[in-house]
Amino acid sequence: MRRIWLFASYINTKENKEADQESRRLNCDTEWQLSQWAFEHIVDTFGQPEVDLFASRTNAKCSRSVHPLHQSLTLGAAKLSGLPS
Repeated sequence: MRRIWLFASYINTKENKEADQESRRLNCDTEWQLSQWAFEHIVDTFGQPEVDLFASRTNAKCSRSVHPLHQSLTLGAAKLSGLPS
């Protein structure tokens, strides 16, 4: 058994400028998605999601999906057309 520990910690933007700048860069050519086994684990744990808010046409995991580049990024999820508030 591997004894690997992973944890996240907050580093203030002022102390981590390079990573902060890179995290804000929008690269439209990058396709990210959950692996199928990870998605199935989430569904088994929390139930089937109603909408995928970060999907592209090629990686949507739900029948209803929204690509963030096609919606205003300042909108809250509940304000997107057709979603319950």
